[in-house]
Amino acid sequence: MNDEHRAVERALGWAPGRASLTPLTGGRSNRSYLVTGGATPLVLKVYEAAGSEMFPNDPHAEWTALERLSPMGLAPEPVARVTIGTKPGLIYTHVTGTIGASAHLLGRALARLHTVRDWSGLRRLPRAGAQTSETLVAHLPGGMALSRLRPPRRVAPPAADVLLHGDPVPSNVVTTPQGITFIDWQCPALGPPEEDLFLALSPGMAHVYGQAPAAMDTLLDGYRSEPVAMRLRARLPELHWRMACYCHLRASESAAGYAAARDIEMRALKKAR
Repeated sequence: MNDEHRAVERALGWAPGRASLTPLTGGRSNRSYLVTGGATPLVLKVYEAAGSEMFPNDPHAEWTALERLSPMGLAPEPVARVTIGTKPGLIYTHVTGTIGASAHLLGRALARLHTVRDWSGLRRLPRAGAQTSETLVAHLPGGMALSRLRPPRRVAPPAADVLLHGDPVPSNVVTTPQGITFIDWQCPALGPPEEDLFLALSPGMAHVYGQAPAAMDTLLDGYRSEPVAMRLRARLPELHWRMACYCHLRASESAAGYAAARDIEMRALKKAR
């Protein structure tokens, strides 16, 4: 029996040998397992990486999100916190459904998420949109040319920020008979709503995950907010450029798929200008 089995059984009060762990695929930063042996299937998530400023990997933030949002059906139900060796982990209910969602339903789910208020202690996206990847990219090979392409910011920040999932790519969305549940809550934030919408639309992130991005018109039709739609369209050059910077940084770290994702975002940037 390995550390994962022992930690799960201790946390759940199970007898040794009861838990069965099956590796899950799809995640790029952490290890996840389907846990069976009890009344309902669970997930064990072990945090492997520190994450980045754009996409942190914060188990405390994820636990808080699950506690707050699972009663609304927007997140899995938290069960227990564990430690695997020196690495933190969470156990939560397994969401049964289909990975991904129609763009219209995803837009509706994000609109519902963005109505959540009174969330204290959560990280806040920089109001100027600056990210570590943007400030570091000029110092990387080939980064100076990319840095010089930064588009001007065309709209001011909104008066109020909303709760963001932080990474609502198709692989982090599960369609169930009850509606959409978001998984992988390790990087929630407070910020402008178009940040989440753009990540759902990002062609670079879709390439990295081997999935198709949501269709913008259909997503916005589901979201049902003309002011947010206008902000998103106005910010597309800036957002594509920022994602290209992030992908360039990840490509410099030899992360698979990110060089191609950078080029995809750059082509989208040219079309959006």
